[in-house]
Amino acid sequence: MRAYRIPTDRPESDGTFEWGATTLIVVHATGGGEWGLGYTYADLSTATLIDRTLAAIVRGHDLLSPQAAWVAMVQAIRNLGRPGIASM
Repeated sequence: MRAYRIPTDRPESDGTFEWGATTLIVVHATGGGEWGLGYTYADLSTATLIDRTLAAIVRGHDLLSPQAAWVAMVQAIRNLGRPGIASM
């Protein structure tokens, strides 16, 4: 898992907020001789949560049942304000 802070050429805005950089979180997952890549745009704290909590939660889950891994992650972050982190 890696986090990259990418500065913008100029300030960007969505009409409600302005920013000068974006953080990209990239996760490489492996299992069963296969690999995958996932990414999101989020705060660096998301990378810390993945590294310190969620990675251990998904290890050992059946690769053909990503729903079970998702449920386990949702349960693990239940008291962290789940709707803002992993909305359904």
